[in-house]
Amino acid sequence: MKNHTTYVEKIIGRDKELQHLEELYSKNESIACAIYGRRRIGKTFLLKEFCKNKRSLMIYSTELLKESNLEIIHSSMSIYIDSIQKFTSLLDIIEPLRQICSSEEKTVVVFDEFPYLVNTCKDAPSIIQNFIDMHLTDLNVMLILCGSSISTMKKELEGYDKPLYGRFDSKFELKPISLKNCKEFHANMNDLDIIKVYLTVGGIPLYHKRMNESSYERNVLKNFSGDFGSLSEEANSIIQREFTPYESHSKIISIVAHGSTRLKEIAEKTGLSPAICSKYLGNLEYIGLVETIKPMGNSPKHPIYKIKDNLIRFHQNVIQQNLALFNKSERQVFTTVEPRINSLLGLVFEDLCTEFIEEKYICKEIGKWWGRVGDADSDIDIVATVVENDNEVTYYCECKFTKEKVGFEVYNKLVNRSKYVKGFSNCKFMIFSTGGFESTLIEHSQYGDLVLVDMDELLN
Repeated sequence: MKNHTTYVEKIIGRDKELQHLEELYSKNESIACAIYGRRRIGKTFLLKEFCKNKRSLMIYSTELLKESNLEIIHSSMSIYIDSIQKFTSLLDIIEPLRQICSSEEKTVVVFDEFPYLVNTCKDAPSIIQNFIDMHLTDLNVMLILCGSSISTMKKELEGYDKPLYGRFDSKFELKPISLKNCKEFHANMNDLDIIKVYLTVGGIPLYHKRMNESSYERNVLKNFSGDFGSLSEEANSIIQREFTPYESHSKIISIVAHGSTRLKEIAEKTGLSPAICSKYLGNLEYIGLVETIKPMGNSPKHPIYKIKDNLIRFHQNVIQQNLALFNKSERQVFTTVEPRINSLLGLVFEDLCTEFIEEKYICKEIGKWWGRVGDADSDIDIVATVVENDNEVTYYCECKFTKEKVGFEVYNKLVNRSKYVKGFSNCKFMIFSTGGFESTLIEHSQYGDLVLVDMDELLN
């Protein structure tokens, strides 16, 4: 029996992942694969697309009781086998699963939201291990475990003492899609608003699907304000589902989002010991909500923390600071918070520029420089050492999220700051600007030591 369901939605930005899955499927042997990634990233949609026109068994686990999940598995298997006895334990699924996978045509078996199954059936990892070890090589099957709880998936797959350790031919995290791919969701929106949406919610496909109004302002009001804002509680939900204790991790995120960047300062403000605080920061880094900035050149060599996730950063810096306003849905909400939004998006724009460099070049290292310029503290937004035409080049980069054209004033300041950076040779300059560039600077860039990146290049 094949899956002949018609999918009317187009899958966007997942060509590489689909190709990888197809390559695994085409092997003349049984395969075990694991896929994980945050909620809303599109794992289920990807797997439905992959299973299209293949003999497949999709098993969706829930957060309900063990008995409910057993009933769901029983119902799913009944498509292939008539009159299966009721399952009283998860161990009962092994024999019917073996029968289903004995077909001449390869069967794709997907356990979607596997962490839910683990939570309700503690022996689930051992039972899947038993199926892999005792039956996989004798069958014609591609087994896929999938889950949104990144911490649980990594723990079960990578823990040396866990039953599923070393059992998978392939495991990968489904990452956010690029700005270029996100643009496909917004055919009726201008380029600057598309970039603003990306800087607000990142590359999560479902968020872009919901941000379907014709302007950035309308999208913010629709999704974050009033009683029906679909993304107003999303940031808290992400933290609640991944971390225990929730309160401590949430407090750390709030403190980092509001400018405390060093471990000592974060620990003092949370009331946690530096050791515990460091552990929780490690948890947040592990899942991808927080990151450390690499100090480049002669920057002070101590870790600097920042929020990595765009939606959580927007929630902390805009929504949380204006809760009373966002509980309404009038237009003046946006007018009031627009300056704060623009200030935040200017900072997040640096991350988009970093993504651009990492995609365009072979990056050896990339980070930020900060130090003293004369009598004042200063910084350079991005310092990146890349391979360009077989040569190692270090770019000093300035990122301008502005409606105005950038000219020599910005360039000259960047050149001046670069003189205080130590440790690099063969250096060039790069300026990003959403407002474009003055003609004199464009002319100067023809000499080769300056690269200008405008909005069109960022999007395309």
